Amino acid sequence: VTISGISNITKVYDGTNVAVLDFSTAVLNGLNSVDSSTVTLDASSVTSLISDQNVGSGKAITITGLKLKGVGASNYTLTIPTVTATITAKTLTVSNTSMPFRTYNGKTDPSTPVMGVVNGLVGSETFTVTATAGQYLSKNVGDTSVGITYSGISSNYSLAGETITATITPATVNVVATVSSKTVAYGSTAPTITVTYTGWQNGEDSSVLTTQPTCTSTYSTRSAANTNQSATCSGAAAQNYIFTYGAADTFTVTQASQLPLLISRTTGNSNLVLHPIISGGSGSGGYTYLINPGNPGSYCTLTSTDPLSVSVPADSMGYCYLRVTKPG
Repeated sequence: VTISGISNITKVYDGTNVAVLDFSTAVLNGLNSVDSSTVTLDASSVTSLISDQNVGSGKAITITGLKLKGVGASNYTLTIPTVTATITAKTLTVSNTSMPFRTYNGKTDPSTPVMGVVNGLVGSETFTVTATAGQYLSKNVGDTSVGITYSGISSNYSLAGETITATITPATVNVVATVSSKTVAYGSTAPTITVTYTGWQNGEDSSVLTTQPTCTSTYSTRSAANTNQSATCSGAAAQNYIFTYGAADTFTVTQASQLPLLISRTTGNSNLVLHPIISGGSGSGGYTYLINPGNPGSYCTLTSTDPLSVSVPADSMGYCYLRVTKPG
């Protein structure tokens, strides 16, 4: 007697080679008509084992314990059918794979992900799974997407890649103000402030600034001699960066150089008062002459610088200021 109606099976890997066959649809072929109603298949003690437990197809199933029962069963020999099994990979999942926060570096090159927990392994099975990140979708500060693939997986399992979120934080650029001279003569123009930057990423420079830094000093042409002044910068802005500012650069106001003053005046009202502002300096460079600096009116005129002379008009009333400076 042969059996038909028992199908090949497909099972997901479970670490065992046990096959579960469905004998409910089995048909006995070759019975005499007189026995067809009394002889049946007895599968109550069947054991069905696949040749091995690993993933693959066309694996032979060994069936034992299958027999005939009923009146007349002893008159027949049962031929065990050939049945095969296909074992498919068990699907795993991973929870909590993450990307460490990364400081902006101007690149989409990936960082190393932090491997999460593998879920779905059979029994006590274990193996090391490695996560690898692809290119970041964006290089810019903020949240971006990155694809993750997994390797090191047993052939009895499958584990699909996934897309996770990576966070990029701003890089820091330090801004330093440097003055062109460590001294400035009283009343002279303020020294030039040069800005230097450190911390730009991937070849970027100040051209990426959306707001230029504002650089100022505490100095004015009225700043007193023998005082220290400072220069600082602030207010820079650029996408992907935050800014820090170095210590203020300092410089000293020195005395301006002294010159003799000759005053000529025609006859007239004698109430005009002359207030020369003359202070000393020893540096090299030309002299600067200012009439009435910071004061309204024009009550005198610089007529000569060699010799230094001021002419006061007749019948003038008020104040005449003359400032003569030279780098200290």
